[in-house]
This record gives sequence, structure tokens and C-alpha cells, in this order.
Amino acid sequence: FLKEYIKKKPRKPMILLTHGPPHNTKLDALWGGHVGNIDYKEFIDAVRPCVYMCGHLHENFKVHYVEKGTLFINPGPEGMIIDLVSKDK
Repeated sequence: FLKEYIKKKPRKPMILLTHGPPHNTKLDALWGGHVGNIDYKEFIDAVRPCVYMCGHLHENFKVHYVEKGTLFINPGPEGMIIDLVSKDK
């Protein structure tokens, strides 16, 4: 999927949504280490969506942070409201 996406080189803003978290992030960090999906992380690093959202790990509900221009979020069962309008506009 990544190879096909990169070939097309779309430059539109992207929101990426998966069930499980990406590997080696604050969204997959548990007491025993990182348990997330390596492929998700590689895709995020290559494509840099403006927002990445996942769930699955109850321990990380409500975790959110920005890294390299991507907002990472685990909204938890109650969800979150996210303002996607740029403050510059």
C-alpha cells in the first residue's frame, strides 16, 4: 500500500485511522515496552498524515501529541473533538 501511495505522490492533507497503534510511539507504550504495528509506523513516517488516530489500547486512552507535524491521538471510548482548521487562516 505504501509503495502505491508514494508512487501517486498525493499532496492533500490526510487523516489516517487504524484500530491498533503504530510501533514505538506514545500510543503503543505499555509497561513491558512498545506493542504497536511496525508497518503503521513506517507508513506514518513516509507519508506524514496531518492526523493519525487509533484506539485498541485502553491504557493509552486520551493520549495525544504532535510529532514531526502529525497529531497522534487515541481518543478513547468517549471520543474527542479535533479542530482541523489552521490558526493561520
